[in-house]
Amino acid sequence: MKIYSVPRHLQRLMLVLALLPVLSLPVYAADRYVSDVIVIALRKAPGSQQEIIVNGLSSGTPLTFVREELDNNRNSWSLVRTEEGILGWARTQQLLSEPPAAAILPELQRQYDATVQELDQLRQTSARSIDIEEENQRLNKNYQLLQTHADVLQAENDHLKNSDRFNQWMYGGGLLLLGVILSFVLQGLGKRKRQSDWR
Repeated sequence: MKIYSVPRHLQRLMLVLALLPVLSLPVYAADRYVSDVIVIALRKAPGSQQEIIVNGLSSGTPLTFVREELDNNRNSWSLVRTEEGILGWARTQQLLSEPPAAAILPELQRQYDATVQELDQLRQTSARSIDIEEENQRLNKNYQLLQTHADVLQAENDHLKNSDRFNQWMYGGGLLLLGVILSFVLQGLGKRKRQSDWR
């Protein structure tokens, strides 16, 4: 039976991979938040028996994460910095990487209220647009009716003008004919009168 030896570089790689979960690498400038509906304390060092340096951090308090370590009981602790610049340790399980719902609720409510207000303005603008469109259609309909009425009046006016012109021609022709007849009658009367004067 042949025994194979593992090359040294593979042995080192396997050792590093095995120790990787045990090693806690520091992560800088990441934010952490006190989790929902609790109040926590910051301690001077990792461990529940260590001196409290800040008490009463409530849910949603922003903290800057510095690094993470295990205490003697293998509990995970995070070194964090407050907004006032105080460094202290808190149990990692009491911290969140995202703001808790209670902390972001006021901002979500503000955004919701702004959206509702914008929607109301859009509805009012839309209603005004609909009113303007309806008024425009009403005015257009009235314009069409007035245009039709004006066309009818124009046609009647043209008809009356043509009728007046025809009547004027008829009266003029009648008067002319009457004048011609009257002149013949008067001429006939004049001839008779002269003939009777000679006798």
